[in-house]
Amino acid sequence: KFFGSREKQNSIGHISSFISALSLLGVLLVGIAFKNIPFLADLLLLDEGITEVLRKSAFTVILVRAAMGFDMGLFRKANGVIFRLGIVSTLVEIIAIVLAAHFIFNVNVGMAILLG
Repeated sequence: KFFGSREKQNSIGHISSFISALSLLGVLLVGIAFKNIPFLADLLLLDEGITEVLRKSAFTVILVRAAMGFDMGLFRKANGVIFRLGIVSTLVEIIAIVLAAHFIFNVNVGMAILLG
């Protein structure tokens, strides 16, 4: 046993996941600081194309890290809940937008569906 008992292994796992979350939070805060604090923004001059690639890759890293923590067994058990949250709520929102556009702005239903 390299790390000792099971409790020690679990605590080491929790600490390492907490440190990983803190590093991601630190990277996000530094990015926000460089974008919004004027004297820091002047220190880092990058081309717009490079910043766009960096933003997309950072977003991809965040999504991949979040997806790696998912429990697929839990998704299989909560299949109906996921469907209701993902599909039904979207359909209710679409219907509300179409009805609001039709009755408030006097847009016909076909145009409200196309624009909404």
